Amino acid sequence: TTQNESYIYSTIIDGNMEWSCVTISYCTNQYATIIGFTIQHGSGGYSGTLKRGGGIMVYESVANIENCIIKENIAKSGGGIYATYSTINLKGSLIKDNISLRRGGGILIVYETQLFFDEDNKNSIYHNYGSLEGSDFAKSISSPPINIILDTGTVLYPDHHFFYSYNTLGYPVNDITWQINHGKIEQVNANLYVSPLGDNTNTGLNSEEPLKNLSYAIKKILPDTNNPKSIYLATGLYAPSTNNEIFPVTTRSYVSIIGENVENTILDAEYVYPLLSSYLFTKSVSIENITFRRGTDSQAVISGNGGFNIAGNDSLVFSNIILEQVLSEFYSGLYSNFSNITLRNSKCIDNSGGYALVLCNTQEEQRYYKVINTIVANNGPTETIDEGFGGSVGISGTYSYPNATKATLVNVQITENTLTKEPGTINLGVCGLSCSQNAKVDVINTTIGNNNVTNPVNSAQVFTGEGAEINLYNSIIYGIEDYEIFLGDGTPTSDIATINISNTNVKGGEENIQNWNNIHILNWLDGNSDEDPWWVGGGEPFNYELQPESPCINTGVPMYEAGMDYPYIKEEEGKYILYMLEGDTVTLPSIDLAGNPRISGGRIDMGAYEWQDTTTVSSKFEVRSSKLRVFPNPFKSNTFISFSTSNEYQVSLEVIDMNGNRICTIADNHFPAGDYRLVWDGKDEYNRSIKNALNTLWPEHIHFVQ
Repeated sequence: TTQNESYIYSTIIDGNMEWSCVTISYCTNQYATIIGFTIQHGSGGYSGTLKRGGGIMVYESVANIENCIIKENIAKSGGGIYATYSTINLKGSLIKDNISLRRGGGILIVYETQLFFDEDNKNSIYHNYGSLEGSDFAKSISSPPINIILDTGTVLYPDHHFFYSYNTLGYPVNDITWQINHGKIEQVNANLYVSPLGDNTNTGLNSEEPLKNLSYAIKKILPDTNNPKSIYLATGLYAPSTNNEIFPVTTRSYVSIIGENVENTILDAEYVYPLLSSYLFTKSVSIENITFRRGTDSQAVISGNGGFNIAGNDSLVFSNIILEQVLSEFYSGLYSNFSNITLRNSKCIDNSGGYALVLCNTQEEQRYYKVINTIVANNGPTETIDEGFGGSVGISGTYSYPNATKATLVNVQITENTLTKEPGTINLGVCGLSCSQNAKVDVINTTIGNNNVTNPVNSAQVFTGEGAEINLYNSIIYGIEDYEIFLGDGTPTSDIATINISNTNVKGGEENIQNWNNIHILNWLDGNSDEDPWWVGGGEPFNYELQPESPCINTGVPMYEAGMDYPYIKEEEGKYILYMLEGDTVTLPSIDLAGNPRISGGRIDMGAYEWQDTTTVSSKFEVRSSKLRVFPNPFKSNTFISFSTSNEYQVSLEVIDMNGNRICTIADNHFPAGDYRLVWDGKDEYNRSIKNALNTLWPEHIHFVQ
């Protein structure tokens, strides 16, 4: 009213994180105008089932927003402003530090909404956060093309991470143009370093000048398809209360997030937000050496999963990850749809709510999930969320596309998970591995045991139904349930399910497999048994390794001999290859779940752990440089690594950059005595050229294990 802009900072509408600060509804006859306020700490009002518009929600209205500061608001969508079926004129306002748990941290407009930016009294939009595309601004295709005019933006040249227009399926539509005078962040085409003790005013270009927040580094780094980058996290606690870390963590294509140490690099959402979201079109991302803990969906602004939410990703790798102590309603750990994901050397433990690991695909394009050397254990229901009934691993496809969903589990331990339901809500319960809706799943050297259904209903460790197929090799299924395996869901109209079981130990044998209505396909093949696996056992945690007397030792799929039918294991170029029933192949990891050589005693064991003959001396030592020759070194394209062994060894050959980070593994295989010459083409494990790596191999990067 006075035209004195200093009053804006002290004239405050504070939502106290209870609702939208301002709601404008059905104001169509004349302009509804808001001038000169600081609008902060709103959490959004409901639009449908989601809380939207933390700062301002506009619904079927014509509105002017002038000379306002809209900051520090949070909503599921549209943290600062959310508008639908409306027209908005935005003038002289600042929209900053708002958070969306999906799109549009600053602004989200949908359903024919038009937004006009004043060209004379320019607005500024920066430092907003969204866990999906469009952190500063997002719009749906139903809203017309837009020209964004700003005095200051987060960056001068925004990509989809900052500005995003999408169609009904979430795919990008390139109908946004912009004019930005200034950028708050100068992006860099380089690796970045982050520490809880750092400062976002630092360069972030080395460990001596680290940034403070991962969320800030995600904005500062410039993705490069030809030269992928990494953000390196120093050990320490990254949390809202310690270094103002923002959750859920988001990802950007060709940018990996690498922790220094899995036990001590900790991302803690403190039971306030979900842990990680990674959605459409994310490509070639690796997340390594990090503990993620205490995510939640219990706030009104969130619903679904407090852990990892993933959809439409390609080449996403989780390696050496701990996902723990999540409290959630529907899914308590990792949920993924329509993605290609590898989860390896990881743990999903002690989470409460729904299923701990859910891998599915509802689209026509084929997707492939790989779970390797991973433990899923001690997950179960929660006392604070009514629908959090627990569960373990669920893999599903879709009825419409029978061949679209494939998964492989190798060296996986699924143990001591709990499922419960209210009495009478279900007729059967599955507490270990559940596969449904045309998913095809290969389960290899996996231990599934001591999972529990608390209801007085028929229960099992493993389920396959609704047209799904499970192929079991070298595995152990041994629990305390009524049956070990359910074939079908108990209804006579269920689509035909299939399970093929080879060289696997199933408690109670074939008799302990429930084939509902006897309409499903069970192939009980050679090498199966039903004996006590003789796990080591003990207290907390229970040890699922094998005792020397175990009947599971040296009883897995046999090694290849001439004329042998499938399945068999064959050694090829220093790797062990499992040839499955139809001739499909899987390269077996060189180590078991405990890090021991995968095949000991001449034949593979059943289960996730290979028994080690303690009479065989095992030692690991540095090889002298005289035994290793690398030429040329340094190199421009290819380099050759030659070495010789006088005995039979397990050889690990890694390429390390000058910061001590692993670029790729050239070999991690069994090598008989002989002379060897390997080649490295200067690419990482994703087949990406490493131009800025120190392409020099040192003798200390090769180890022989006798």
